[in-house]
Amino acid sequence: MVKLFTILIFMICSVVAAANDPVKPAVQTQFRGNEAHTGLYSDQSTYASVKQRWTFKTGHAIRSTPLIQGNKIYVGSGDHHCYALDTAGKLLWKFKADAPVHSSPALHKNTIYFTSRANSLYAIDAVSGKLKWHKQLGADLPYEWAFDYYISSPLVSEGILYTGSGDGNLYAINASNGSIQWKFNAGSRLRSTPAVYDNKIYVGDCAGKVYSLDKSGKLVWQFATHGDTMRNENFGFDRKAVIASPAIVNNIVVVGGRDGYLYGIDALTGARKWEYNYQVSWIISSVAIKDTIVVTGTSDGRFINALNLHTGKELWRFMTGAPVWASPSIVGDKVFNASNDGFVYCLNLYTGKEVWRFRTNDRLFSSPVPANGNLYVGNDEGMLFCLKSGSTPAPAPQRAVFWIKDPAFQYHRYGLDVYAKDFFASAGYKVLDQTALADFMRQRIADRQSSVVVFATNFFPSSIIGDTVSTNLLMQYLRQGGKVVITGMNPAVYVIDEQKRELKGVDFAISEKITGIPYKYGDTRAFGGFYPSTPTLEGKRWGLTTNMVTRNGMPPQDVTTVLATDEVGKATFWVKNYGGKQGTGFVQTWLFASTLTSLSEILQVAEYGL
Repeated sequence: MVKLFTILIFMICSVVAAANDPVKPAVQTQFRGNEAHTGLYSDQSTYASVKQRWTFKTGHAIRSTPLIQGNKIYVGSGDHHCYALDTAGKLLWKFKADAPVHSSPALHKNTIYFTSRANSLYAIDAVSGKLKWHKQLGADLPYEWAFDYYISSPLVSEGILYTGSGDGNLYAINASNGSIQWKFNAGSRLRSTPAVYDNKIYVGDCAGKVYSLDKSGKLVWQFATHGDTMRNENFGFDRKAVIASPAIVNNIVVVGGRDGYLYGIDALTGARKWEYNYQVSWIISSVAIKDTIVVTGTSDGRFINALNLHTGKELWRFMTGAPVWASPSIVGDKVFNASNDGFVYCLNLYTGKEVWRFRTNDRLFSSPVPANGNLYVGNDEGMLFCLKSGSTPAPAPQRAVFWIKDPAFQYHRYGLDVYAKDFFASAGYKVLDQTALADFMRQRIADRQSSVVVFATNFFPSSIIGDTVSTNLLMQYLRQGGKVVITGMNPAVYVIDEQKRELKGVDFAISEKITGIPYKYGDTRAFGGFYPSTPTLEGKRWGLTTNMVTRNGMPPQDVTTVLATDEVGKATFWVKNYGGKQGTGFVQTWLFASTLTSLSEILQVAEYGL
């Protein structure tokens, strides 16, 4: 009751604060929706759930954030093209640029503007896709610290286009003919997208500074982040650049940097109002702001969080499975953001609690954009997704990871089980011991909710297995549509004395009795040896990309779905389905010390079909 009362008071205070906030939900014409970059969108849909409406495949990664205007969608791609689609996902036109198009398009008077990796600025007729004009900006200044994925996107205000360039200049350009009105030289690459607020332009640079200029190009103030005085060489990675785009509400500029801080800056004076320390983790994500709530994502910290606009105090934090570079969007009481774990997340704005997540097949650097009951986002597979809002919340899939300290038999070495447990726990998986695991499976058998258990401790405790297929809890769970993901050799073949806490041997014949999965041989022939393994096309759809050395290959005809095969044609990553929907059943994956990065892929495999 106390918690509910606190949330209600928080919401009421936010509404009162909004009465003095001149920024309204955006009718999108550019990156972050409006000139002030608040990431706040107007949409009457509830987004209580989503389902895939359509996808459109481009020729390379989509890191551009889509622009939705009326019944058209515009987006850039790494394949050098800018695309225009209708709301059914049908191609209307595509325009080939001179380099990858990672900027987000802007629209002004039936003209689409975007920049390319080669520092070219294009103006394209929004209806026909024909070139109106093209302006070549200067060559990139030196920058040796990699991860230079984003480029500044155009912003159009009162007929003037503002954009940063790798040549170190912020340009003001006549949007109708491409003539340069003025340029401001920052002396380092500009990857931040400029924002406009109260007739001032705000932008960050790659040397650790944030600038405020008037509309004549005169410097009003400059703000030095902590990164301004840091030497990247002392860290071995960039801690200077401000890649994120500033957002401004109530005369407060909010922007983060690769120095690992988020800043609240006085828009009039450039004075620091507050800062939040992310403990070195980069802030690439541009914030979204509603009322007094600021939402952003962070890189190696692997979370999305909300802070108070006026104080910088953290309000909530939500852990993801990978770094967050995409920028959040807000509609009503929902926050949308995307992560390099391949998921689009929907969170409650006021509590940070997960509402739903949607799985794509690859990293997400593009930011999700809501419009007219649909959510649009692109991924590194080159796919643009259109997700349709649903009014009825879908039952939340139940996710768990099995782990116990000092088990009777430990398959993994070097603490990999702990690493895997912590990784999945950070992605929202509930950690279960033997008793809780059995209870979890019984509950899912009873309520039939979609669920998955990942075995970080890679053995089956006696609490879930019996002497035969018909009597063990594990098989009842699998036949009811459950899903288990093992991370090493099939635990069903172990002969374990749990009382004496020791492994007595390996018997491959037991597997068929416990799981219905047969092994042709019971001797060393079943081990199969260590062979290089490569994902299949189906495995790539499930999220696998990494080549690995595996063992215990199975004849492909003995499993339901082959996710990877070794060089002698055996299935190494595979699925045995027991009558549930696609994506459920017994899933064989592998975790080795040399491929810790495969955990993010195992996460995608675990989520597939949920």
